[in-house]
Amino acid sequence: MSERLVYADNCHRQGVCEEQAHEITLLRAQLATVEREVFDYQQREKAWNESEALKDAVRWFEEVKKANYALAAAEAEIARLTTILNTPETREFVEAVSREAAHQRERWGEAHDVEKEPEEWFWTLGYLAGKALHSQRAADHEKFLHRLIASAALLANQHRLAALRAPDGEGTP
Repeated sequence: MSERLVYADNCHRQGVCEEQAHEITLLRAQLATVEREVFDYQQREKAWNESEALKDAVRWFEEVKKANYALAAAEAEIARLTTILNTPETREFVEAVSREAAHQRERWGEAHDVEKEPEEWFWTLGYLAGKALHSQRAADHEKFLHRLIASAALLANQHRLAALRAPDGEGTP
């Protein structure tokens, strides 16, 4: 018996017509293809999971997480120190002058002070002392104390720059 007759006979015994049998055969072929593709995918996935690339990526991710935690801690410390630096102190004079001097350097920058002529230091001090006088006359005691500290901090910054310069006029701050 030819193959075709065997096929037709099997179809007849199973109660399936030739057209349906052909569709079944095509579907089985498609199923086999899909099963091979799924198997191939699973093999590639297994190889990827075991690969060095994945291990490197996981290590890199862990390092990034640690760096982000360190960055967040550093940013919090910067915020804390900035708050301290920018909070006027009026009671502890020496500490307050030191903090205010640092605040002035941060706010105006090193170049601002380096470029000042002696007369500019004098006039800036007079301006701050005038503000202190005005605050005292206005009975604003906290502002008065702060203006005195700001004046002393200005002198501290001028002194710091003057001490850095060599007696012969050479040297850089």
